[in-house]
Amino acid sequence: MKNKMLLLGTLGGSWSIIPELLGFTNPGQVKLFARRDGLSEISAGLPVVEEIWLATTTGEVAGSSVKKLREWQQLLGNDAPTIRIWAPESVEDLASQTEVDAMRELIWRLALYATEQRGLDNVCYCLAGGRKTMSSDLQQAASLFGGRQLLHLIDAGRLPDHIGARAVPQAFAASLSKSDAELFLPVVIDRNLPKAELLAFRGENDGQTINSERFPVDMAPDSGAAFPVKLRSDLQQTVEERRKRAKNLLFHYASSLSADTAAISFQALNVLPPSIINDLKSGTIGMNPASAEEEMKWLRLLPKVDLHCHLGGVSGAADLVEIATAMRGELKPFQDRLEPFLDDLRGLVEQGDAAQIRRHVVHPEEKRLQETLKRVAAERGVPVWAVCASLINAFAGQEALLDQFIFFDRASKEQYIGIDIKQYEPLGDLQGSSLLQTETAIRMTCRLLLRKCRAENVRYIEVRCSPINYTRGGLSAENVVRFIREELAGGLPDVCAGLIFIGSRHGKMSDCWRHVELAQQILGEDSENPAVPLVGFDLAGDEEFDAERFVPAFRPLFEQCLHITVHAGETKPAGSIWKAVYTLNAERIGHGLKLTESEKLLRHFLDRGISVEMCPSSNLQIVGFRDNYLPATSHLPVYPLKSYLDKGLKVLVNTDNPGISRTDATKELMRAARLTPGGLSQMDILNLLKTGFRASFASYDLRRKLLLSAEKRVLEILQQEDPLRNE
Repeated sequence: MKNKMLLLGTLGGSWSIIPELLGFTNPGQVKLFARRDGLSEISAGLPVVEEIWLATTTGEVAGSSVKKLREWQQLLGNDAPTIRIWAPESVEDLASQTEVDAMRELIWRLALYATEQRGLDNVCYCLAGGRKTMSSDLQQAASLFGGRQLLHLIDAGRLPDHIGARAVPQAFAASLSKSDAELFLPVVIDRNLPKAELLAFRGENDGQTINSERFPVDMAPDSGAAFPVKLRSDLQQTVEERRKRAKNLLFHYASSLSADTAAISFQALNVLPPSIINDLKSGTIGMNPASAEEEMKWLRLLPKVDLHCHLGGVSGAADLVEIATAMRGELKPFQDRLEPFLDDLRGLVEQGDAAQIRRHVVHPEEKRLQETLKRVAAERGVPVWAVCASLINAFAGQEALLDQFIFFDRASKEQYIGIDIKQYEPLGDLQGSSLLQTETAIRMTCRLLLRKCRAENVRYIEVRCSPINYTRGGLSAENVVRFIREELAGGLPDVCAGLIFIGSRHGKMSDCWRHVELAQQILGEDSENPAVPLVGFDLAGDEEFDAERFVPAFRPLFEQCLHITVHAGETKPAGSIWKAVYTLNAERIGHGLKLTESEKLLRHFLDRGISVEMCPSSNLQIVGFRDNYLPATSHLPVYPLKSYLDKGLKVLVNTDNPGISRTDATKELMRAARLTPGGLSQMDILNLLKTGFRASFASYDLRRKLLLSAEKRVLEILQQEDPLRNE
C-alpha cells in the first residue's frame, strides 16, 4: 500500500495543474484520465497525494486561480484532498528582487516545515505551476530539505480552449475524452532526495540548527483565499552563508591533503574564504613600529589564555599604590613607629628625584630593596609587609616616580635587556612575599589581575603562587588559598582561572614538602567542580638541581593526577629540561629556551605533545634576544619561538611577571612577533592562541567550552573589516 503524500507546489495562472496532476497520482479520487491508456502503469510510479500546500501571490491572476481551484475542490466533494494556500503579504506579482525573495522565503519555509512534520519519504514536489522563478525556488527547496519525489507535468503544447486557458472547474470534475487525456503526461524528475548536509553544519556565527521552530510559518486553512504571511528573509540568508562556508570547508580540506600546505589553526577558520586565510598567512606583525598601534588593537581583540603568571609579580607601580592605599587600615597600628622613616621619605618624594630617594632608602651595603625592608622592619619593630606598604604609600599620586625608583638603572628599554635573573628578581622586591601578607593585599592583587585580564581579553588564566610564603604576617595557608580563590572566582564567567602551587628548588626541602602537603589537603577538601580549582604544581628556582631529590615529594602529586609544570631551560642548559621531563613527568616546561641544544629532546617534546611556556618579555629582559624594533639588539641571539613553531612544537605565550616585566597578555603577543626575524604572521598568532587554550590544565569540559567560545570570537573578528588585511 502506498504512503499518502504531502504535495508541495506553486500556483500561478494555470490553476488546472493541480487537478491534472492528481488525475495521475490519485486516479481513484480524481477520474480525469480514466479513459487514458496505460493509466495504471503511469500511476504506479507516482505517490498518492493526501494534502496539497501551494505558494502563490496576492495579485488578480493568482486570486482568480485560487478561486477556480476552490470551486473545483468543492465539486469533487469528499474525494477532494486538503488544499492549503499561502501568499507573501503585499506581493501581487514577482516584479522586483524584494518580491522574489519574499516568495523564496515562503517556499523554503513550507518545505522545511513539511519535511519536519511528515518526514522526507512523505513529501513530494510539483514544478509545473507558477512563474519560472517559483519553480526554481521549489527545486532548490527540494535539494535543500529533501523529499520523496520531484514531479513535473508536461502537455501537448496548445491545448483546446475547454481544457486550456479558458477552462472552467466543471471540466476537470469529470473524465476527459480519451484524446484529451492523451495530451498530458507526468514526469518524475528525481527520486529519494536527501536533506542537504549543510543544514546540520555548525561552527558559524549563529551556531544553531536550521529547523521550523527557528524559521516558522503559520498554518493556512483548508478553504478560502490565499493565507497572507509576512516573513523576513532569514532562512535564505542563513542557508546562503552556510553554502559559502561549505565550499570553503571543501577547499581547505582538499588543501590540507597537500604536505606543502600549512595547517589552519582554529577549526572554525575553515569556513572562511581562501583569500582571507591567505591574508592571515601572509600578513606580518612586529616588523614596522609605524603599524604597531593598529597591530596592538587587533591583538587586543583576540581571546587569550595566560598559563604562566606569578601572583607575586603581577603589580606595576600604579597597582602597588592602589594596593597599599587599600591597606592603610591595616597599617595604623605601626604608623607611629614608622613615621620618622616615612617623614624623610615623603620629603624626598616631593622633590621628585628617584636617584636621591634610592640613595637615601637603600644602604650602600644592601644590594636589594628586600634587605632594606628587613632592616627598617627590625629597627622599628614592625612587620616587613608594613614597611613595604608604607614605603609604597609615600609615593601616592607619584606613581611614575615610584616606577623610576623601582627600576632605577633599568628604566629604559635598552637598559632592560639581558640583565640576568639575579638582576631581574630584585625588581619585584616591593611585591610578592614582601607585601602579600594580609588579606587586603592578597585580595586587591587578585582583583587587579582580573582587571588586567578583562582589559586584554584573557579568557582563562592559571595563577602561580607559593601560599605558605604569604603566611609570615599571621595568615594560615588555608586562608591565603581561600582569599585567592574567592577573588579569582569573581572573574566568572568572563575570566576563568585555575591555581598552580609553586615548590622551590633553592629553599629548604621541607618548604617544598609543605606545599605538596597543602596541595594534597586542598585536593582532598575540594568539591567536585570548584570555581577556581587547583590544577597543577610547579617547581621553580635554581635550575641546577638534583631532580631525584624531589621525586618522593612529587609522588603524592602523581597519585592525585595533578598536572606538573617545571621551570627549566631558561638560563641553564637543556639538561635541566631533560630532568624536568624524564624525572618529574612535566607536561609543560616554563621557558624552555635551551631546548634547541638537544634535537633528541626536542623530538621527544613533539612525540609526547609537551608544551613550552614562553614568556617573551621576561626572556628578553633576563637572557637577551634580538628585537625588530631595537637596532641595538642586532648582535643578540634569535629568539627560538618561531623555530619551535616551524618544527611543530606546542608553544604558549605568557606574561610571567606582568608588573616586573611591564607587560600584559597583548604586549606579549606583540613582543613574540618583534623577537621573530621577519615578524609573525596573523596565522602564527592564532596558532599560538589555540595552542594556549588546548594546553591549559583546565578540565576537559571547561577547556572544550573555552576553545569553542574562542573560535566563535575569532571568527567574528576576522569577518569584520580588518585594517591589517586591507592595507
